[in-house]
Amino acid sequence: MSLMSPIGMLRDEGCWNTSKIVFNGMKKENRTRFKQMMRFFNKSGKELDYIAVSSRK
Repeated sequence: MSLMSPIGMLRDEGCWNTSKIVFNGMKKENRTRFKQMMRFFNKSGKELDYIAVSSRK
């Protein structure tokens, strides 16, 4: 959940990658979803323990 906080994002991604993520997130086509994700994680991030991602080709 630290990826959706500015400090956590800087710590995990570094300055350059954080700026790229924020720049892409603020593009017109991504802005609504990016802000929605930030609100969700800032509101309920303490209640979430982890995220599991699974994919199959």
